[in-house]
Amino acid sequence: MQNQQREQRMEQLRASRRWSAIDARYVLELWKASGEPLARFARRIMIGHERLRWWSKRLQGIAPNREHPTKAGSELASFVPVVVKTEPARRASEVAGAVLIIEDVRVELRELSPATATWSVTLLESLLRRR
Repeated sequence: MQNQQREQRMEQLRASRRWSAIDARYVLELWKASGEPLARFARRIMIGHERLRWWSKRLQGIAPNREHPTKAGSELASFVPVVVKTEPARRASEVAGAVLIIEDVRVELRELSPATATWSVTLLESLLRRR
């Protein structure tokens, strides 16, 4: 049963274009437990070794069980992907899923996920602390 669940999760991860830090940590823990070289492990599970190496470097020094990479104990906000627009959205596909407004700062979230929620809260808290 446990092997079947692990294989199902691996199929989902292979098919996914985006991984969270939790997803990557799961695969990297499997790799470390296997004792295999990274390239051999990646071939066996049919995931690119470049992806595993990138995530391994990215997660070094990052607190476990975090959805997004914020260094443990860090008070600084990290950069997040943004698009600056000077005119309002016109098409229905451009409408934000959520809008946060604090004073003169407006943040529109198109992708609603735990990661974007955490990024936006971190960004807004950082902006409010500086005022």
